[in-house]
Amino acid sequence: MYLLDGHVHLQHQDRLVELLDCCSANMRQPRNREGAEAPLQGVLLMAALPGQGWPQALYGWAREGKLLPGRSQWRMSCSREQGSVVATSEQGDCLVCIIGEQVNTRERLELLLFGLQEPYQASGLADSIEQACAAGGLVILPWGVGKWLGARGRLIRHLLADKGHLSFFLGDNAGRPRFWQRVPQFVLARAQARAIIRGTDPLLLPGELERVGSFGTRVEAELDLEHPLAGLQRALGAGERPLNDYGELQGLGRFFRNQLLLRLPLS
Repeated sequence: MYLLDGHVHLQHQDRLVELLDCCSANMRQPRNREGAEAPLQGVLLMAALPGQGWPQALYGWAREGKLLPGRSQWRMSCSREQGSVVATSEQGDCLVCIIGEQVNTRERLELLLFGLQEPYQASGLADSIEQACAAGGLVILPWGVGKWLGARGRLIRHLLADKGHLSFFLGDNAGRPRFWQRVPQFVLARAQARAIIRGTDPLLLPGELERVGSFGTRVEAELDLEHPLAGLQRALGAGERPLNDYGELQGLGRFFRNQLLLRLPLS
């Protein structure tokens, strides 16, 4: 079993150590409550935003076997899989970073794409998902404030009904406030036995990086350190619903604080 944070952002490579330290501390909490004593194993699905350069820095550090000092000493290394790097602490904790991208479809809906060899070409939602799935990618359609309502919400429901054969996943995130309990698209996905991948989705705001690893899923499968994305895709496609939730949704105060900060003009 390993823990998965299925929606992670990083502002700059200089904050990677902070991200790893926070993630390991947060992932240890549910394990400590269960009395687990073995070293932590976790996976982060890290989605780069357009124009960000930190993925290249992480790949370079992994090739060098770079040691990153922090609260823990993190040693970077390569997996055998393009797009995945491994961070191992001096205590034996292991965090695998699977690096992909966050893109916007023509309907201004977000997609998280992992394991694709070709750059994303902007298209409609259904076409984007079909092409990425056909290329063997892991495709996540993440929940977003206001983005799954109205016409776009109906589009997603129709997609689930009409494209049920496609192996894409919906994504939940800790930015959804506790009062927002019912999400119709999640109800449909569960009825189809389609896994919902949870993640923290930290905003690029003060204090958000500290949340990484605090909201996600337990994957009841062995972590494949050589081919972690392929291993995750096998677990998700096993038809045995290998995901169990952990972590809490966001409180009302923090939700409205973040929404206000996002709308303030940049200084």
